[in-house]
Amino acid sequence: MLREQGYLKQYSSLLSNNSVFIISKMIINLFIIFITLLCTSIFCAVLFRMNPFGLIFKLLEVLVLTYIPLVGICLPLICIKLKQKSIPVILNLATIALLVISSLIINTFTVKITDVLLNTFDPIYFLNDTFQFLIGNVPALDFFFTFAIVYIMSMLIGFVSYKKMLILPVEG
Repeated sequence: MLREQGYLKQYSSLLSNNSVFIISKMIINLFIIFITLLCTSIFCAVLFRMNPFGLIFKLLEVLVLTYIPLVGICLPLICIKLKQKSIPVILNLATIALLVISSLIINTFTVKITDVLLNTFDPIYFLNDTFQFLIGNVPALDFFFTFAIVYIMSMLIGFVSYKKMLILPVEG
């Protein structure tokens, strides 16, 4: 959105490095996700009569473990030449496709829960595996091996995307 309105070019000319802008956006988004997670946890704890502190703690663990890899996986969006109006439609379609594909894979196949390829390119599968680890369904050694590979691959994806980041608005 900032690229289409010309602000990204303005920010990049004011900042010494584009990473300052990306990290500041990450911090803002992390804060928004934290507030949303907190409100959702309290609402679910009251509605389903659960321990609110336990629920908040588990969800915060998931957030801490998955936020940076998920940002790395999503950074290729800054490389795509799309108009501002097209991005929400494409993101919604991609999210629906990922939900359906993830559900089919998880429910149909007996895929090893620590499958690196699925964890790297399917954020929903990655979140599911992380939560399965946190509730004790996945051995720690298997999870940490997979998590390390996913973390490294998502950082590589993010780094390449950062280097190819588009600053100028898309015309047409």
